[in-house]
Amino acid sequence: MTKANVVDYFFCPSCEHEEEIERGTKLEQCSECGLVIAKWEEKMKEEAEKEKIRRLMRDSRLQGDRQAEMEEKRKELERLQRLT
Repeated sequence: MTKANVVDYFFCPSCEHEEEIERGTKLEQCSECGLVIAKWEEKMKEEAEKEKIRRLMRDSRLQGDRQAEMEEKRKELERLQRLT
């Protein structure tokens, strides 16, 4: 069996430390910088949720802006129609 079949590689998302680990195992903490992987994963999930909320709020605000703009155009069209 080749080495590639029995090892995985751990890459720290914080310090970019690389380490060979036995296939099927998971490190709980980076041996170089001490980053706790479970805490980092939880933080990434929270950040993704916050970004999703920000995106929804921005899209909603843009939609509201578009509706207000359409209403202004409709009123201007009505005003111009009354003039003719």
